[in-house]
Amino acid sequence: MKRRDVRLVGGASRCEGELEVMHQSQWRPISYSYRSWREQEAGVACRQLGCGALAYTGRAPPPAGPHNTWRFLTDCGGAEAALTDCGVMRPQQTAADAPVLVICSDILLRPNISMASMMAGDPRVSRDPDQDRLSVFRGHSFTITCSVRPQYPGGTFNLHFAGTNRTDTYTQPAVNHTAHFPFPAARSAHQGNYTCVYLVSFHATVFTSESAVLFITIWKCEPALKLSLTASGAKKWLK
Repeated sequence: MKRRDVRLVGGASRCEGELEVMHQSQWRPISYSYRSWREQEAGVACRQLGCGALAYTGRAPPPAGPHNTWRFLTDCGGAEAALTDCGVMRPQQTAADAPVLVICSDILLRPNISMASMMAGDPRVSRDPDQDRLSVFRGHSFTITCSVRPQYPGGTFNLHFAGTNRTDTYTQPAVNHTAHFPFPAARSAHQGNYTCVYLVSFHATVFTSESAVLFITIWKCEPALKLSLTASGAKKWLK
């Protein structure tokens, strides 16, 4: 059984929902049974899907009326790569059994991190021409924004900072899936790596997702402007 032969449906991401299996050319949900469906089996399903570790498994709401399901006869230890490595599917029709619900750890999308000056178009916030990093002149304001595509309501953003001599964490609630972290005056101590971490609680479990790292350089002073003449005799300001 390959990754494409299992899927989670009805959730906010591909890593949560009711577990369905393709077997004998049919997609069917696996019926929940406390005897044949445990955390070991759900952990194997998450691994097979490439969705990280298991976060939660249980009963999904049963559909109305009779429905076709797979009964999973299992001997899983939890370390297998696929469900069929440790069990077999048997077809059944039932009106009572509920489908299996699985939530894996990798349900959250990766948040975005960005930086901007408080003054739109301010040239004192710029990209270092020699390196892939953002730069701010000392004493000027800047804001780091964390955001994530909507999946779940609420949540919190932590902004983690790691500098040469210190680390720090700032926390803001996610409002419209966004949080802004203002810095009124840039100091040398603000130079370093910044990372957004999004946290949201779902099914009594806290899920997290981390952004890419943003490195910010604090320049000590603004470059001097020099007046020169071009070949045509026009005046030109140079940094």
